Amino acid sequence: FWCAVTAGFLLQLRAGYAMASEQERRWLIYLLPFAAFFPGLLGDATWLCGNVADIFYGLILVAAIPGWKRNKWLWFYAAILATSVYKPQMLTLLAFPILTGRKQWILASATGAVGSLLFAVQSVLWPTEFREFFEVAHMQLLLRHDFGFGPAGVLGRLLWQLKKPYFPATTIAYLVWIVALGILLLALRRRVEHNPHLREMWIPVALVGTILMNPRVAFHDTPPLTIPLLLIGWRALLLGQKRLAAWQANRAAAPLQAPLLNRKKLKPILAGLGIFAACNLINIFLGDWVPMELPVLLLVLSAGVWALVSAKGDSALESPKPEFS
Repeated sequence: FWCAVTAGFLLQLRAGYAMASEQERRWLIYLLPFAAFFPGLLGDATWLCGNVADIFYGLILVAAIPGWKRNKWLWFYAAILATSVYKPQMLTLLAFPILTGRKQWILASATGAVGSLLFAVQSVLWPTEFREFFEVAHMQLLLRHDFGFGPAGVLGRLLWQLKKPYFPATTIAYLVWIVALGILLLALRRRVEHNPHLREMWIPVALVGTILMNPRVAFHDTPPLTIPLLLIGWRALLLGQKRLAAWQANRAAAPLQAPLLNRKKLKPILAGLGIFAACNLINIFLGDWVPMELPVLLLVLSAGVWALVSAKGDSALESPKPEFS
């Protein structure tokens, strides 16, 4: 089992590595081993706890590589169906091919319907076990107060701490959140379709947005986002530096100043190590990383959205211009 968990973790890293450009891979390869320690010494609650989700995410994400590269999603849908039997919330990942592929609405919807049916059939095949599954999930909520750290989960935990009823407020909050997030992601997808050079920047943003659609974003949902979050932050930083240098040049009517950062291996490696170290130090001194999870995810997602909206005809990454195919 631990070999399978390790393989799942390595497949997650493989998928994140596939999202990087050729230039980014020159320094990203040195940071991959540190992904096991992000975010904030949570290895015991994510990878080292042996959660089966690590295996599932590895299979799903590595199957998605041919999808976003060549619009071949058959293995991705097969992986979703296989894993949704155990974790039905994995069906929310069907938004990813809709956001990054072409003409995937029908196939994604059909896969979602079949996955829901497969999960529901278990109530007939194994009624006792099916009932106990929901009882355990309810006990986890009552005893551990584990609402997750998605927007609805954070609201639920806050209401519980205030000794207020969290239902139906959390359900309403989730519906509002997923509708707003869905509209934003679909608008960004449309922009990427008209600007193919933004596609490389779009893939990790779409993955982060897709996982945030999960009704209960938990610890085991964060390891697959480690490399995408790092890429989003780095690319937004590069674009911000580029825009700042251009603004300074226009304002001073002087030649562009030397940038604060460059793309040599050392600078991004040190920046990535600094991020990993900062997250762990926050966890050590505050004693709990959970309150930081949602702000970090939303902050990096906002940086990615800003980069996609701000990027013009020239790519901030100066990478080849892939097309939807």
